[in-house]
Amino acid sequence: MTLRDGWPAVSNAADQFDIRAALRVDTAQDVSGSVKTGVAVNAKSLSGLVTARSDMSVDVAAFAATLDRQGPVKLYNDGTVQVKLDAAPNANSRIDTVYVKQNEASSPISDSSDGPVFGKVTGVAGTSLVAPSIPAGALRLADITIPSTATSTKSSGVTITQRYPYTASAGGFLRFRTSDEMTAWSAPDGYRAVLADGSEYNRSGGVWVSQTRTRVYTGSKIINGTGTSEYTFLSKPDYTAIVGRAPAFGDVIVFTNGDRAAGTFTSTFSAIDNQNNSVNIVFPSNVSGARRINYAIIVSS
Repeated sequence: MTLRDGWPAVSNAADQFDIRAALRVDTAQDVSGSVKTGVAVNAKSLSGLVTARSDMSVDVAAFAATLDRQGPVKLYNDGTVQVKLDAAPNANSRIDTVYVKQNEASSPISDSSDGPVFGKVTGVAGTSLVAPSIPAGALRLADITIPSTATSTKSSGVTITQRYPYTASAGGFLRFRTSDEMTAWSAPDGYRAVLADGSEYNRSGGVWVSQTRTRVYTGSKIINGTGTSEYTFLSKPDYTAIVGRAPAFGDVIVFTNGDRAAGTFTSTFSAIDNQNNSVNIVFPSNVSGARRINYAIIVSS
């Protein structure tokens, strides 16, 4: 271990690895000191960098990225680039992977050349598909599933799954697509993260703690019973007008009887989210006539 040459400095003694060591101060690192590789967050990287074409290539849009080659390497792609894939398999499907990498032939790295490259790894066709491995130091951009019937990456059955993570500055907000992706990266305490669905988390005590706010909407509605036990209580448009979005798993809907003299039914009923994204009310027995029902909708945001 030694104190490395500073950069920039009047001595001009820093080599590439000294500079990469210095860049760690600006790049998020996990608890083991590994840098947060990935692409920079912007509108295009959030919507998808890798897109289909009318041939067997994919387009890779402009992006900035942080790679890890004995420390952070900053790389910029300044325009759309095509990466050509192999022809579709004769049978079944396969997964191809598109990646970006900074090649280096100098020790301690032993690539065959120097410079940035886009690459692809062609997967093995079969019925149980597995994405192929990528070279050490590369950043996986996307996995592309290619069926045997494909003649272009726009063909039916071709799917492009964006796989690149998002980089972050030291102490900055971390962005992940899913909670599984978030928990797989061991951030130091104090970091904050946001998922693709807008959920926010804070790292505390070695775990991610939700910072999501709870909102409650209350009201009442008349149900006109027709002798059955289940009724549509809030249609998708009605629910969206109240909450600002369609019903979702995790939402809690609480009902109470708003009319004591309305009949003999009890208030022990439940709500379900059916295939039409409406909220249904289910009574313990068939009901007839008008019933006023109070409701509370509890959602997280």
